[in-house]
Amino acid sequence: MAKYVLQPNEAPILTATGVRGGDGLMSAFTDEIVLTNLHLIWLRKGMIGNVKNIEYFPLALLKVIDGRAQALLTKSRNGMDQLELFFQHDQKAFGFQTGGKREINEWMRAINRAVTGDELPPEATSSSGVLPGAKAAAESLMGAVRDRAQRAKRPTLGQVPAAPTAMACPGCSAPLSGLSGTVVRCGFCGTESTLR
Repeated sequence: MAKYVLQPNEAPILTATGVRGGDGLMSAFTDEIVLTNLHLIWLRKGMIGNVKNIEYFPLALLKVIDGRAQALLTKSRNGMDQLELFFQHDQKAFGFQTGGKREINEWMRAINRAVTGDELPPEATSSSGVLPGAKAAAESLMGAVRDRAQRAKRPTLGQVPAAPTAMACPGCSAPLSGLSGTVVRCGFCGTESTLR
């Protein structure tokens, strides 16, 4: 039987059996997931419990927006609650056989603690119906509106107008633009930067 291997500085935090990986409607609740201080480990199992594949997802690649790890309670295509994880280049969803929000909320809190070191406020573990990243997108849009309003203002006598500029976000390399000297927040990773 295949068993996952931990690094010398890695320890398990939370485990769950009876898990369905992915959003497959025909998937069975045969898998297991393990949260460590460094990874989320997905043990994909067959119908008789044999391990078919082990996948490691580094917690360092989990997106963090507004100080909150992007491990969210969402709904699968069949309407069941699931834990959805948004990594920098991928996303994974896990359904629990219990189907309970309580277990998913426990995983959300543990993942947030492992990634950020902070506790989630109680309201953060409820499903708000807002799409993940919508707040960041709205803030980015508001920043663009503010930049446009600032450009419309005319400089006073002797004042040099701010020039439009662009740069890469130091947090995730996404493009940032606006007027030089303004502070903008990246719509992808939430990093605040002063445009130069």
